[in-house]
Amino acid sequence: MSYSTEYMTVADFMEFVAPTLPPGSTGVSCKVMMKGPAWTVRKDGNIICCYGFAPMMRGCAEAWMVMSPEGKVSPLMALRYAKQVIGTIMQAGLFRRVQAMVQEDQAGHRNWVEHLGFKIEGVMLKYGPNGETYLRYVMFS
Repeated sequence: MSYSTEYMTVADFMEFVAPTLPPGSTGVSCKVMMKGPAWTVRKDGNIICCYGFAPMMRGCAEAWMVMSPEGKVSPLMALRYAKQVIGTIMQAGLFRRVQAMVQEDQAGHRNWVEHLGFKIEGVMLKYGPNGETYLRYVMFS
C-alpha cells in the first residue's frame, strides 16, 4: 500500500471533485477552486482525496476538501497530508485567514476541520440548498 500527494490537476478536479458539486455550479466552482493551491492524495494510484484553498480576496481563502468513500473509511493518511500542507501555508503567511464551511449535522466533517486546527466562528442558519444549518470555521496565520 503506497500513498502519494501531488498538486491537483484540472483532470483530477473534473474526474473527482466536479461530480460532487451541485448541478449547474461546476464551471464557476472549477474556476474559483483552481485559482488557489490544491492537492490530490492517492492510495495505490487511486484518488482518495482532493483539497485546496480558493482565494476570496487578498490574504483570505476558503478551504475545501472532497474525500472518496475509501478515503472516508481510512482517512488518517489524507488527514496527515492535509495537516502538513495547511501548517506550511499558514506559517508561510500565504493567507492570513482561511475559512471553511461544514454542515452542522456532519459530525465527522466537523471533527476533521477541528483536528486540522480550525475554530468555530459562527452559525449560518438556513445556508444550505435545502435550508440546512452550516458552521463557519476559521484559522488565522
